Amino acid sequence: MLVIGGAVLVALTLTGNFSRKSVVGGTIGYSLVAFVAGAGLIRGMNAKAFTWKPLVHMGTVSYGIYLLHPFCLMLTSSLLAFAGLGGPGLFASVMQVVVTGALAVAVATVSFRLFESPILKLKKFFESNRTVAVPAPAAIPSVAKEP
Repeated sequence: MLVIGGAVLVALTLTGNFSRKSVVGGTIGYSLVAFVAGAGLIRGMNAKAFTWKPLVHMGTVSYGIYLLHPFCLMLTSSLLAFAGLGGPGLFASVMQVVVTGALAVAVATVSFRLFESPILKLKKFFESNRTVAVPAPAAIPSVAKEP
């Protein structure tokens, strides 16, 4: 699967269909990039590599990355276009992904420290001490036919 995904990425790049404005490149292409990169990382790493501090940090702020990356994408698209680095092509696409990713992680980190952490500390005031009774499983009637 990894080889097929890599081959499709090469084909998209060589045919010029790896543009952010292309439906194929914008949806299938970037999904394949994530799949191929993720599969390559998982195949090449052992479980100890997932304790690497930058990966742990990204896991901590991942919800913020998910929520805020569209805004970061709009901002970086405008800034890269203004700087003359936007447009179709592999270099512009890679630049967009790198800059947007870095900005999304930075903004999510700030959001986590300013908003999420203080809100998560409030959980202790809303904890419940009561226990919920779990009903015993009901007896299942036999459906076997008697002779």
